[in-house]
Amino acid sequence: MPLKLSTFSANQKITTPEGNATGPFLRWINDAVKSIQSSVNDIGQLVADIAFSLQQAGIAITTANEAKAAALSNARGQALVNSYVSPSDAITTGVDPSDLTKAFIAISEHSRIYGDQTVVGVMGATISGLLLSTQYYIVYSDPARAGGVVSYTATPNANLAGQSGDQHLVGGIVTPSADGTGGGDGGTTTPPGVPSWKFQDRRVDEQ
Repeated sequence: MPLKLSTFSANQKITTPEGNATGPFLRWINDAVKSIQSSVNDIGQLVADIAFSLQQAGIAITTANEAKAAALSNARGQALVNSYVSPSDAITTGVDPSDLTKAFIAISEHSRIYGDQTVVGVMGATISGLLLSTQYYIVYSDPARAGGVVSYTATPNANLAGQSGDQHLVGGIVTPSADGTGGGDGGTTTPPGVPSWKFQDRRVDEQ
């Protein structure tokens, strides 16, 4: 609100013969002070209103950004859950030649196809020193979803083999017995991210 002050007439006296301020001058001064104070209060309220509006706008922007981040996170998570491996024979197993009481699982180079159709190449590796005649699930972590060289882990616990967070499931397979027979019963994930306990059989003696 614009500041408006009344004018004090030049024909009016400011002081009395005794040197005191005249009544009209005191009233003018008092009215001027009130007007200035009111204007300052209005400005203060305006500043407070602006600050509140900016705060509300900031909250709205933050909420929108959080909602967007949540949506992106959900989409990213769903893309992983629905991801799978190609080719379907990327996992094989056998008796460890360096220790006939142990088994190995070999993971060949393969493609990871995410639910959003993003495709990355993943390097292979071999995991040795595993128990014979045991069901294993092969997983790895890839936070960047970049593929390449990854660190594989073989776990016999199906509850630890889910595709969630950054963990990717390659597939599962049963290691052979000491004589090299048996085993297999596994394969890689299939579209759309079918879990390992639904793999088609792939036995060692069929390879």
